[in-house]
Amino acid sequence: MSKQICYVSSTVGLASGSVIIPVTAGDLITLCPDSTVTQSNNPGTMHAEFFMVGQAIGASIPTVKFAASEGTGAQTFTTGSGAAITFNTVEFDSASAFSGNTYTLPYDGPYFIQSQILWQSNSSGGRQLDIFVNGVSRCTAFDIARSGGETPSIVSKIIDGVAGDTITIVAQQGSGSTLSLFAHSLYNWVSISRVR
Repeated sequence: MSKQICYVSSTVGLASGSVIIPVTAGDLITLCPDSTVTQSNNPGTMHAEFFMVGQAIGASIPTVKFAASEGTGAQTFTTGSGAAITFNTVEFDSASAFSGNTYTLPYDGPYFIQSQILWQSNSSGGRQLDIFVNGVSRCTAFDIARSGGETPSIVSKIIDGVAGDTITIVAQQGSGSTLSLFAHSLYNWVSISRVR
């Protein structure tokens, strides 16, 4: 890639110019005239000095904040089969990137993802909660069901995401029967934030 930063006529003795160009770490930048520079009153070659001053110019990193909860407890899970949680109340979504049960990353970069759910009381089998990225589990939390009370599941992870990646929180249980979440938004939630 080349850029012309100034044009010098035969009667001008001094020239300067500036340009903004996209570069990557390790790129080699050179600055040179595209023809011999001469003085009008001297047939010899004119001495020319070139220097460069570089400065990184860019926008600030956009902030991404998202939180949603599920408070009805209506979503049920068949034993031995995972399903994405539909968080029905969006508390805030700075990038308007959430729909149904899926959050789509708006920018490249690292993101911190955390979720918690609370299963209704059932003392049989295990409980599992996963963070899925593009349909593949990237983090799993597994718990044995508690006897005589509700069982919580908590999962968190920092992922290095790419704009367009999809995030879902997937739950499954092995109680031997259909099981629902405990009906309270304080216990069933997800949050996603971009790490600056």
